[in-house]
Amino acid sequence: MADIDADKILHDLKIMLSGRSLEEKSLGIKNVLYITLLLLQFHDDEVPTLIRERDFISYSEKDSTSCLLDSYEKTSEGNYRLANTKRQKDLVRFFQDNQRIGVPEVIIAIEEPEAHLHPILQRLVFRDVVFQSAHSILLTTHSTHVASVSPVEHMVHILQVNKNESTIRTYDQLELSDQDKLDIERYLDVSRGEVYFGKGVILVEGIAEQYLIPKFAELIGLPLDKNGVVVCSVNSTNFSPYSAFLTRMSIPHVVLTDGDFYYEDSNGERIFNILRSPTDTRKFGYLGVETASNILSSRGITVDQSVPFESSRLLAEKYDVFLGEYTFETDIFLKSIASPEAIASIVRTYSEVSLGGSRQKANFEKQLIAGEATKCLAKIEAVGIGKGRFAQRLANTCVVGNAPDYALNAIRAILAVQKTK
Repeated sequence: MADIDADKILHDLKIMLSGRSLEEKSLGIKNVLYITLLLLQFHDDEVPTLIRERDFISYSEKDSTSCLLDSYEKTSEGNYRLANTKRQKDLVRFFQDNQRIGVPEVIIAIEEPEAHLHPILQRLVFRDVVFQSAHSILLTTHSTHVASVSPVEHMVHILQVNKNESTIRTYDQLELSDQDKLDIERYLDVSRGEVYFGKGVILVEGIAEQYLIPKFAELIGLPLDKNGVVVCSVNSTNFSPYSAFLTRMSIPHVVLTDGDFYYEDSNGERIFNILRSPTDTRKFGYLGVETASNILSSRGITVDQSVPFESSRLLAEKYDVFLGEYTFETDIFLKSIASPEAIASIVRTYSEVSLGGSRQKANFEKQLIAGEATKCLAKIEAVGIGKGRFAQRLANTCVVGNAPDYALNAIRAILAVQKTK
């Protein structure tokens, strides 16, 4: 009843969200609200609120889920009115599959929905808002959090080759078992989701390599981050499905794996964590050669496992698979013997993380200098230090003399391959 200017009232109206005006909310929340309202708008456009009786009968013959009967009620005029929206998604899918005349197929393109959002919200928006939509959606992202929860068969990977050319790859036609596909999807967590965004990838067995390979690259003047190279652990030696996946996506990559030398006892059992002796006549082999053979055979390349180890290693390196001789840590210890500086780095690291006394630390140093690398590794694993913690600490003090040759070869190779793409 008061004499108030209508324009002023409209100016003072505010959209409130959780007790605060929308203007006071973050850009991320506004982004989510915009996407949600956009999807709801198209839901409303696709599901009719009123259907003529003859059309409803025709639709019902195609409705195997009874979503129409659950959602519409008959009016006094004999038509059908939308009265329940609990099965909205089913209704949208039904009318998309049985499209009404004059209603176009909806394709929504969203650029980087993760903008300004906390990582947890990034995953929730993708899983609960975008991926659950009944519409066709094209989504671009630079978020490893979004990439990590996206099914691989929905991925389209675009990699810039040069200023005028890019490669575009999809998951289809990749011959992997259902189990391997699930392994890849579980593997591509937030940190490993970086493989989609790197210019090159080094696949490694475990966490020790993740800590040390980037440091070794830095020491030889080839920093991985600067060159867009990502180090990813598969936490096993089952590299084949991941290598096949990266190959299909045209993502340059190399594999770095242990040689895992072993002897066989009289029962044919393999004995690992032992150094090869020229006087030992037992049958021996390298598990790493078998691993390399599996990787290369998936690419149609045959490896003769009866040839000497060095020949197998050279052949594998030709196809970007780099083999150590023992385990990663053992190879580091053996390489370090030639450098007093490298020995000092390892001894200092062991002294910092070991809970043992001065005698134990002195014995470690003596065994390292004597080349008893497997005994040194046993000390790290036996006293609660662990390979990961030791590698993490060694990464702070290591020198070039600690880096095995095959690890440096892998670093140089991925940079060479990456620069040709």
